Amino acid sequence: MIFTTKPLKVVRLTCENPIEDFIKHELTKEEAGSLTRNAFFIRAIGVEKTDEIFSQQVKRLDDYFLLKAKDTVYLRLEELKYSLSPQETEGYIQAYEEWLKIKDAKPEEQFRLPFPAELTSDTLEWTKKCAFKEVLHMYERYMPHANASTTKNFAVKLLSWIAAYLPLLVTKERGQLGKVVYVGPIKRQEYLFLYFLFLMGCDVLYMNPQEDCLAAYEEVLRTSQVYRYPIKAQVPATLVPFETYKKQIVKPSEVVTAPIQSISIQRPPQQNTTIKESGARRGSINLGGSHKGSVGNGIQRQTPRVPSSAMPSRSVPPKSNHSAEPSRPIVPNHQAPLVSSTVTTSIGNNTGILRELSYEELAQLSTSIVMITVLDGQRRAFKGGSGVVIHEEGYILTNFHVVRDGCHFEVQFENEEQSYVTSRIVKYHPNYDLALIKVEKRCKPLPLYRGEHLVRGQKVVAIGSPLGLFNTVSDGIISAFREIQDMSMIQFTAPISNGSSGGALLDMYGRLIGIITAGFDAGQNLNLAVKSEQIEYFANNFL
Repeated sequence: MIFTTKPLKVVRLTCENPIEDFIKHELTKEEAGSLTRNAFFIRAIGVEKTDEIFSQQVKRLDDYFLLKAKDTVYLRLEELKYSLSPQETEGYIQAYEEWLKIKDAKPEEQFRLPFPAELTSDTLEWTKKCAFKEVLHMYERYMPHANASTTKNFAVKLLSWIAAYLPLLVTKERGQLGKVVYVGPIKRQEYLFLYFLFLMGCDVLYMNPQEDCLAAYEEVLRTSQVYRYPIKAQVPATLVPFETYKKQIVKPSEVVTAPIQSISIQRPPQQNTTIKESGARRGSINLGGSHKGSVGNGIQRQTPRVPSSAMPSRSVPPKSNHSAEPSRPIVPNHQAPLVSSTVTTSIGNNTGILRELSYEELAQLSTSIVMITVLDGQRRAFKGGSGVVIHEEGYILTNFHVVRDGCHFEVQFENEEQSYVTSRIVKYHPNYDLALIKVEKRCKPLPLYRGEHLVRGQKVVAIGSPLGLFNTVSDGIISAFREIQDMSMIQFTAPISNGSSGGALLDMYGRLIGIITAGFDAGQNLNLAVKSEQIEYFANNFL
């Protein structure tokens, strides 16, 4: 039998305005019935005028494709995670080795080879295998020091990304794929995966507000069009929140990465939320406005400028020339342990029965709570707060007002002499006053409370770093539940002070029931925390 299936031929379009052209481009009826696809592969580097406009551009893309063009599959990425079990790794290695055996065989033999992310369209299935071959060829030809071993490692990574993301981009219409936007720093291998998606017929837009980290690899970069804005951002992208449009929740433990497809969901109202800088201290933020059930203007966020006496004496490494750096130890004399908590929290004897913990046991959970020192563009500390580990791969939840205005964040873990500096804000939500940062470290996360409604009088424990006093533990009760600017919050009596923001509010079983966020100026032990329901909504794909 003669093999007649043909792959797509993708023609790269040239843009004049990256955002406008990317939004307007649609698959025509003529293209849908042919083997030719016109697609964008754009690298938009820098910012048009200000960092704020960059954020508005990204948000505009989200709003358009998730609220207006709902029939278009849209995927916005900020990283491509790579975390495989030994069994998954072995499976992808076997798939790659089988492909090596027939990569130069007749097309019909290559087409019949089982491959990750099987597609119903023969054209797309064949295009997928041809694109895989082209990307590997480019890696072998242009990547420095490429050899059989490094190529195999990249092939395994590429196959895992194909399996995780490609099914999310295929629409019901035959031969039509969606649009991909990647925001923030990117590595060479991630860029090659974006090239793979372009070869599949996807419109791809890569946005970096600082610089093009791949400039030295001219041959590879010729696969896309670069559009340089006139201004280079002063700080790395504090990426625009993408949490209010969930179509599906993908946990890191369930797939290789955590891609999120989305639809329209009512956004929390923003017109009533005003965050104003306090005139008394930098970092003190007042929640203004008068709402039913609110307490007025007497609430104050808890992250002022940290006095020098309360700041750690560690030195901060000099500023890197790269656009965004991975978190790294400041004192690299010894490696931190994988996990350091010795307490089994909620579950006793693996029976599923909750066991109330003693205060001593609850205090040991502070190994999952960190102190955050916020640094400006010159690496000078100007305020501090706390954070809570919510995922073992280094994802740390804190308050938005803690990281706001910061360029870099120094993260200190309990019982460790070294600390980690990161400039990565994964996502944030000003209305919820939540933000998620990431460090390159394996951590022990705290479990999130997902039980029945909390009650007044319930005992709680607060852990944070007030005034730079690392991981101070205090106890109290839930005194009330308040609606503050349409946000449901926990009022509790456990003492906190400036610097506690972003710390953990725990129940007596060691579960995270809230993130400490504010206190009343004129009251004693009248403090507020963001409830676990908002935490779950904001960070479910990382829990």
